[in-house]
Amino acid sequence: VEHLWFSALKPISKYIVLAQRVLQKEDPDIIVYTDTYDFFGRCVILLANHKNIPSLQVQYAVIGGMEYSRIDADMFAVSGEYFKKEISKINPSYEDKIVITGQPRYDVFAKDKINPAELYQRYTLDPKKKTILFASTHHSESRMGAMEDPFVLHSYYLWLKSIYIELCRFEDPQIVVKPHHNIDDRIEFHNRIIKDLNAEDRIR
Repeated sequence: VEHLWFSALKPISKYIVLAQRVLQKEDPDIIVYTDTYDFFGRCVILLANHKNIPSLQVQYAVIGGMEYSRIDADMFAVSGEYFKKEISKINPSYEDKIVITGQPRYDVFAKDKINPAELYQRYTLDPKKKTILFASTHHSESRMGAMEDPFVLHSYYLWLKSIYIELCRFEDPQIVVKPHHNIDDRIEFHNRIIKDLNAEDRIR
């Protein structure tokens, strides 16, 4: 009970108070929220419902699981048909609330022209070599195995190492690593594995 209070109930109580203050001060015409995992955003949407303020929740990252057995926003925007089907399987009554919009955060890639030569120069890459991008994920070291986290620390480290071993099997690749923005995917883990594999000259 003590762990539940400090890890969930106490923060949520604080978020409810903050959400009430935000809605009272801003008096918005609509709520658009882009983080489907954030408790504060969920509190805002729940309180907005009581005030008859329309709301739109936008998919964040890869979603799935029982956390979407309940959608409190008036509409839920997802990136594609697959996610709409997955959420509709969990709760068919929400099918009419789900709209496919694509992922707005990636619109910049379609609007802005990307110059490959500039990227090669910025990251000191050889344009003649095969380039592999590894976009990592995170683990649950600081959240005691939260449901939405894919790994605990030990399994995360083994997974990460296995990925690097397989990447290094490619003949003369140049590997670009994009760590997850979550603080639990620390660059120190990546650097330790890269050093153990003697792959500093391949991986950036």
